Amino acid sequence: MQRGLAAHCFTPALRQVRARSASILAWGSNKKGQCGSDAEGLVLRPTETSPLHNVPTTIAAGRLHSATVLANGDVLTWGGGEAGKLGLGSTQDTYTPTRVEAFVGRTQIRSLALGHQHTLFLDKSGVIFACGENKEGQCGLGTSLETIAGQRRLAWAAGLMPHKVPTRQRTFQEAGGGSGRRPADAGQAGPTVSAAWQVDEDDEGTQVSSPFAVQQRRMEELRQAQRLWERAGPGPGARASESSLEGLMPGQLHTPARLGRDLHNPFASSGGPPPETPAAAVKLAASRFFSALIDDGQQVYSFGGDYNGALGNNAAWSPAAQRVDGEVQQALEENGGAVDIAAGSTFCLANTSSGRPVMWGGWPGARSARSCPAHRGVAVAEIMNLPAIRHIAAGHSHALFSDGERVWALGQWLSADGSRKVGPGWANGPQQVMGPVDSGIATLEAGAHCCAALSTSGQVYMWGSLVSKDQAEYLRSGGLDLSFGRQPPS
Repeated sequence: MQRGLAAHCFTPALRQVRARSASILAWGSNKKGQCGSDAEGLVLRPTETSPLHNVPTTIAAGRLHSATVLANGDVLTWGGGEAGKLGLGSTQDTYTPTRVEAFVGRTQIRSLALGHQHTLFLDKSGVIFACGENKEGQCGLGTSLETIAGQRRLAWAAGLMPHKVPTRQRTFQEAGGGSGRRPADAGQAGPTVSAAWQVDEDDEGTQVSSPFAVQQRRMEELRQAQRLWERAGPGPGARASESSLEGLMPGQLHTPARLGRDLHNPFASSGGPPPETPAAAVKLAASRFFSALIDDGQQVYSFGGDYNGALGNNAAWSPAAQRVDGEVQQALEENGGAVDIAAGSTFCLANTSSGRPVMWGGWPGARSARSCPAHRGVAVAEIMNLPAIRHIAAGHSHALFSDGERVWALGQWLSADGSRKVGPGWANGPQQVMGPVDSGIATLEAGAHCCAALSTSGQVYMWGSLVSKDQAEYLRSGGLDLSFGRQPPS
């Protein structure tokens, strides 16, 4: 029997997906068909998707889309098609698992990672393909800054990316942290960041916190790229007519493209560090604005938009894969190299050969924590005082660790009804939240505001918020139970 678990990563209306034999069970929000059924609104109980033609070996859940890899190397996607993230050659929503024909006869996929609006595919030879939103470089295609600037300009002109002014901000000082990035020493100039948290409403009508950052270096790069773009013209790939596909905007790809595809672009800017080419990839992770990978040499690379040091190399913007460096690289090397990777909203988490996780980027208190030295503005932390860790996971504002029997947590998630934050926080280190489980833990996953674990005997344990606050009130008014799966044992 094949067993797997995936937690929806970017919306309070979470769902869980479990592979059983040759079928997938899903429940939770089905607004865009991400549960693989034509049910409207919420799917309240585990429901089987349409029959599959082979056994699923890997499953993954993004914000509003889902995907699975079958034993024969085929990949199926379904859910929201916005930005072309399903890789099906369209922007249409799909309510049934549909094969990505671009890979048929070309390569066999072995794993994948789903972000907010983009998807990464890893084939059996270690080559990465990507589709969906790429305006931050999160697809890792190596697109030049001039082209990205042109794409963003066209999107702004179309009114799709209006400048947002935060209506309510909470600074890092109020969140228990420092005032922003700081250089490695007081006598050395470093990048200046003004950071706060902006409160938005997501597609489910639920208020969620999202990073709102203004970085001088990054903005100057964008302004310089835009000036070059205006002088040279939009060029190939930046025109509004680059695709006749309805609903597809510049900077979005509706079919998978190979990582680093645009590195040959003759208009690429000569400034900044030269692009790096990682060896064969073995692990992937995707967040909203950035992505990360581990190659077969246990090196970590990242690409996309940098928010509070999440790229781990102090790059303000990296549309192509760049290796982490400095304190991040040193911590990984001292622990034998990276073996697993997970991406939170503004931080990245890697497990190492020694079983000691390393975390970098931004989280409440990161700037003032003693265990988080600043390398050119990047906060780094080794997670101490835990046994050798085997599984890791990262949600919007929390991280999970398991030694195969117990689970520890850092940060906070939402309560079952979505009304308040719960969890141990960040200040006092990881706190045990589950276990020990007699049969052992096989898989650990984190959604945006929930946690999940799958035991080796096939039991699913879940806690946190699986539905939005409004949805929870609606369900309770109808006398329905909010419990999904099993709660963690005390």
